[in-house]
Amino acid sequence: MDWIRENKTLASIAGVFLAGAIGIGALLLMSHFSYGDSLAKFEEVSRKVSTQEKAALYPSQENVDELSKKVSSYQDEVGKLSDVLLRLQPKSEDIKDTEFQAKLKEKIAAVRAKAEQAKCNLPKDFAFGFDVYTRQVPPASAAAELKDYFDSVDAIVATLIDNGVSSIDSFERSELKVEKGEPEPKPEPAVSESKSKSKASAKARGKQAKPAKQITQVVERRHVTMTITTDQRPLQAVMNILASPSKMPYFSIVRNLRIENEKQDGPLRNMPLPAGGAEANPDSGSKPVESQPKQGEANAPKIEVITAPKPLPADAVAVIGGEKLKVYLEVDVVKFVAPSPEPSETNSAQ
Repeated sequence: MDWIRENKTLASIAGVFLAGAIGIGALLLMSHFSYGDSLAKFEEVSRKVSTQEKAALYPSQENVDELSKKVSSYQDEVGKLSDVLLRLQPKSEDIKDTEFQAKLKEKIAAVRAKAEQAKCNLPKDFAFGFDVYTRQVPPASAAAELKDYFDSVDAIVATLIDNGVSSIDSFERSELKVEKGEPEPKPEPAVSESKSKSKASAKARGKQAKPAKQITQVVERRHVTMTITTDQRPLQAVMNILASPSKMPYFSIVRNLRIENEKQDGPLRNMPLPAGGAEANPDSGSKPVESQPKQGEANAPKIEVITAPKPLPADAVAVIGGEKLKVYLEVDVVKFVAPSPEPSETNSAQ
């Protein structure tokens, strides 16, 4: 006590430190307890979520009916949208294999003449990616599909040439399944009432019900890949047409686009001037020329006529704006497929 009385300042400071240490200790202890409670709650919720994620869907009749209802509703909406889109896309027409080959050769000759007139360079032996059918007749079963595919490719090539593309450096397209000889996938119908009842009986036997099958495919994607050399304005025009349903009759989607300058390296600072620069023509300025008097006008005064100066040769090199663009373009042409009838409908029709 005597030391505290003699050293009041130090005692006050020590008291403050002691009170602060006690307060901080109490705060840490309370935080530890709160953290433990929060960690326990988090672990409990995490276990519940993990258990629910790993658990299988209980095959009750209520769940089966709800799933069947949602699948049927989805199938109806897809059918309505498919009907609308089928009316918007160009109709498919039957064509013979020999007629398709004749049409292909005719279009190849026409597009080469059109490109030559528009000063657009085409690859050697350009055939829209259908090169094989210039030498052999396509399968009779694939003629109609190939004709639709070719019409969409022809529309894309015409868009490139009409909008002033400088050259088409490469052009490829994907093959159809009928060309490869692959069979068409059979449609898988959605969940029906009979299947719902069978799943209910599966529940009664203690077995898990099978999941609903997927709805049949409604679209077919056809892939076109090309490399072109062009300026900025023709590229913008081509992109606008491919994205416009009013200008492009086929459903086209630009899947991938890569653009780079034709000249990758910049000009050197000490790049020489083009041949015949200004310094090579020192007499390019204007000079007075004395006009000669005509006959009978011997005493007429001489008149000096100043001729126009000759134009100087180019003495500069364009640095920006002189190069073109190299464009790699991938376009998907989407065809909407008519839905196939379900087995129940075909059986009833028979």
